[in-house]
Amino acid sequence: MTETYVPKVWRGSVAASELQVENKPKGYADVRRSRPNHVARENTLVTGVISGAKGSAYYESENTKLVAAVFGPKQSSRSEYSEQGVLTCNFSFAPFALEQVRKGGRMDNEEVQIASALQEALGVCIQLHKFPKHEVEVNVIVLERGGGELSAAITCAALALADSGIEMFDLVGASTVVYVKGMGVVLDPSLQEIEHPDCEAVVNLAYMPTLQQVTYLRQLGRVPPPASILSKLLAAAQYGAIECVEQQRKCIAAALAVEATSGALTTAGAVAMSKELAKLAEALAAMEDQQEQKEQSSQSSMKRESTVDDEEAEGKMTTNPSSKKQSTLKASKPSKGAQKNK
Repeated sequence: MTETYVPKVWRGSVAASELQVENKPKGYADVRRSRPNHVARENTLVTGVISGAKGSAYYESENTKLVAAVFGPKQSSRSEYSEQGVLTCNFSFAPFALEQVRKGGRMDNEEVQIASALQEALGVCIQLHKFPKHEVEVNVIVLERGGGELSAAITCAALALADSGIEMFDLVGASTVVYVKGMGVVLDPSLQEIEHPDCEAVVNLAYMPTLQQVTYLRQLGRVPPPASILSKLLAAAQYGAIECVEQQRKCIAAALAVEATSGALTTAGAVAMSKELAKLAEALAAMEDQQEQKEQSSQSSMKRESTVDDEEAEGKMTTNPSSKKQSTLKASKPSKGAQKNK
């Protein structure tokens, strides 16, 4: 998102004051914009940040930080049968992301509008016809508010859907463009630029570049004449959305490369482990053989000892014949009581 490419609609038809701010509006010096009007803020995209979700993504662009999680497809709670799946989008600001804490924890009007815009922008990119009577739930939470939350939410949620493996027609990128009096068209404005009194119009656009289809378009405020200003706003918004999709593709490619690398390391580890297990099996077999040999030798020694004892006992019997005679005489000689009875 740091390229200095200018859309064709801008070339040759944009005044220098619109690309290079010479006369800033009154009070605009507090914004401290350090980049050209056609350059978006640098962002960071990361997938797989929530382990319990089917797919998740993290988006950070200076002070704008949010996270998206996808759950499903899961069985729909609706009783009626539907040939197409249902997409449910929830959007909310974290309590610490707002200057004023809301009472009661209820969703305000802005959160309801952004959730509806999310559903409209993402509903056409998912192949819901492949999930009859099922529901896909997308949750987006803003961790820090820095401007452009709607476009950031669409971009982050689309990346989370891609991370979940749900079949999609195309990736969706979104961008925010404003028209500031005295500055012209400004791409990816900050919160201070959006809320500045000289900001006359805000345009949000979601775009699928492969199919060349606009999935969502919203304009707030009045675009001043001439009509070329509106053309510049739309061209800048389309350019920013395409850049977001390129960032999504790079993030997905990096995630797949990490998975492939981890898979290769796992395979190498499995090979090494198999070798170690084979060595361990050989060692165990050798130990078993040694144990068997010891048992056989002990059994043979025990047999030899028993044989020697038997031989010694027989030898003693043969060397003392008088004992046999005495025992024979004792057995044949009658007792005195028996003689008296006779």
